Amino acid sequence: MTDDVEERRKSSFKRRFSLDIMRTAPKLFFRRTSNIDSQVMTLKVSDFGDDSLQRSPVSSPLPVSAKKEKVFGVLLLENNTYKVLNGEDERHLNQLLIQAHEDYTVVSYRLIIQNIRYTFRIEPIRKRQGSLSPRLDVTFSFAEDRRIDILLEWLNSETDSCQFLHNLVESYVKPLRQLPSLTDEDHEVIFKDVEQLLKATLDLVQKMQCLCSNWNDSDNSVGCLFSEVIDSYNTYVTNYPKYIRRLEAKMKFDQSFSQFCQGQESRGKLPLETLLYLPMLGSMTCKN
Repeated sequence: MTDDVEERRKSSFKRRFSLDIMRTAPKLFFRRTSNIDSQVMTLKVSDFGDDSLQRSPVSSPLPVSAKKEKVFGVLLLENNTYKVLNGEDERHLNQLLIQAHEDYTVVSYRLIIQNIRYTFRIEPIRKRQGSLSPRLDVTFSFAEDRRIDILLEWLNSETDSCQFLHNLVESYVKPLRQLPSLTDEDHEVIFKDVEQLLKATLDLVQKMQCLCSNWNDSDNSVGCLFSEVIDSYNTYVTNYPKYIRRLEAKMKFDQSFSQFCQGQESRGKLPLETLLYLPMLGSMTCKN
């Protein structure tokens, strides 16, 4: 009897969720943003600021048991890259999904309700007679493995690190390549390991996104992913004193370098010395 009730509840849950998505996101392909960078992707909820969210009403909420549970959406985009949405509850995630479907061409996505660990996989969307209408085939699975919780939290942390390193590269590393007074050797001493760390972190985030979207309780190994980035952090920590010595010398004796860095700070950027120190905090996280 209990099994029958549970099956009916699951069936009702799936129907209501499918109708909800179809009502709030009737078109899953709208305008696209400029080229989606497959190497550098912004993955935090803050990417879809409150002002950019459409306040469409959600007509069919998730069951009471799922309300206010943290929920995640892992989206597969048409260029075989992934995007992770992090919602405070199902209503917030719905808003993020609506905005994501406007900004990107989404092939499929998986929704994860973290605390009760129900996973919904929405299969690829079909194209009908030239119009783009959703065909949402929702399958239901129950995940008991706590590793998915750990992986999602770790993914959020690495995503933040990736965004920080990307900002460092865009604010200082790339512009300073064009500074005549900064030699190639100066640039390599100060920034080479930053760029390598960014690449390693990007690779790690993409692998973690793929693992989340294809989670299988029986054969996934989370711990082995640590080795992918630890070597890069160890190299960064070992060479950190060299970065700072060279940076201090350039700030003291190279006026154009010093003026550039001060100009970036006046535009609201963090000081370069501070930015170079922050990855050290990531290395401590990896070791703990």
